[in-house]
Amino acid sequence: VLTLTQAECVAVRPDLTTWLRGQLSSLGPVQPTWVLEFLDSKHEDVREIGWLWFLESAVKDEPSVWHKLMESPYADIRDRLTDRLTAIQVDADVDVLRQLWATMLCDIQRGGRHKPGVVAKIVTRIERDPEAATSWLPLLAVAVRSLRRPEFRAGLTGVVVLCETKPELLPLIRQQFPELIV
Repeated sequence: VLTLTQAECVAVRPDLTTWLRGQLSSLGPVQPTWVLEFLDSKHEDVREIGWLWFLESAVKDEPSVWHKLMESPYADIRDRLTDRLTAIQVDADVDVLRQLWATMLCDIQRGGRHKPGVVAKIVTRIERDPEAATSWLPLLAVAVRSLRRPEFRAGLTGVVVLCETKPELLPLIRQQFPELIV
């Protein structure tokens, strides 16, 4: 029945997907696979219904779902997820956050408008917890070594900020960025 999320008939698809969501919701707790079927639909109107369902369900707090959505071929879903994760990042598990940010920074096809913001958050994390710098500096290095100017500038700015605000990190920074004269 989940294949209804791919229905081609524009005239009945909104009512059909709303009905489907209601039927699935009546079966008990929302399953990630149900929401993902909506969010993976090739139809924007179905993804919109799926996104609202995602936000209303407990699925919205599951890192396994976040990872799947970061790989979505649909920019509207990736961008919404990035905005949501940016808003809740303070409460997120550090390892999950690191993995998600790495996914965003290493994505060469998309996410460009979010990357400088992610770099700034990485720098803030290092400033707040310099002892964790060894696990965050490799992500900063991805930005510094990017061929895209916004990420490169954000990464280089972050390195300069860390050098000035956390001089105790200079040995680690020199080790991570041997190509820079620090």
